[in-house]
Amino acid sequence: NVTLNAGTGIEKTIGAGPYRYGQSVTIDANVKEGYHWLNWKGNYKGGSGGEQTVDAKKFVFTMLDKELKFDRYENSFLWLKDAGVALPVYNIEAPVIPLLASKSSNIFRLFSSDIGLLTSAYPAETKMELINKNGEVNNGAHFENAVAQQLTANGFTPYFCKKKNIGEMDFVIEMNGKVVPIEVKSGKAYKSHKALDNFMNIPDYHLEKAYVFSVGNVETEGTVTYLPIYMCYLLKEQKLGQMIVELDTTGL
Repeated sequence: NVTLNAGTGIEKTIGAGPYRYGQSVTIDANVKEGYHWLNWKGNYKGGSGGEQTVDAKKFVFTMLDKELKFDRYENSFLWLKDAGVALPVYNIEAPVIPLLASKSSNIFRLFSSDIGLLTSAYPAETKMELINKNGEVNNGAHFENAVAQQLTANGFTPYFCKKKNIGEMDFVIEMNGKVVPIEVKSGKAYKSHKALDNFMNIPDYHLEKAYVFSVGNVETEGTVTYLPIYMCYLLKEQKLGQMIVELDTTGL
């Protein structure tokens, strides 16, 4: 099944739906008036009298054969991880301690181990747009990668959780004996997080607090704390004090 999500400036997407294994899939996307594809090479489709008024971009790919198994490619992903190039963030079945117990080894999101490596893969024009802080550039990938990188650097093992009819949490960590959900928002509507709210309202998960990292300032509303994206480095596990154990050996 192919799912298409229209981002900022996208007027229409075509090509979503179920497909057979091995079937060729064509995806079209049209942008709204006043928007154009960044770094697009080729001809625009549509228009009349020589005027190309519709900015369209098309991709064609083939669905993977159903006989292909994850273990055929697992070593490649592990090599990227062991080489320090990538950070895999695995899906969990439920946000309950211990998170490792419900880890899905074949469902994960792969992040770059360094935000600079991710940016270096972008075309020069995109890099300039990021430097110039163009508000039309979607920083979602950058923000999520930065958080994944920082959580790992702080000693956490980040996971994510996606459940049907509930939604998806960007990150889930264990901190100080509790499960802590983390949402990452790059836009101005950072207080809109339906999936996070759904998870927080499920009593069986015992989620006491959550963090949303965004372009906003420091705020707290109920169980959700909003923090600027750069403050993700402050999430750290409390260090346990030295444990002293005294043994009574008088009866030995």
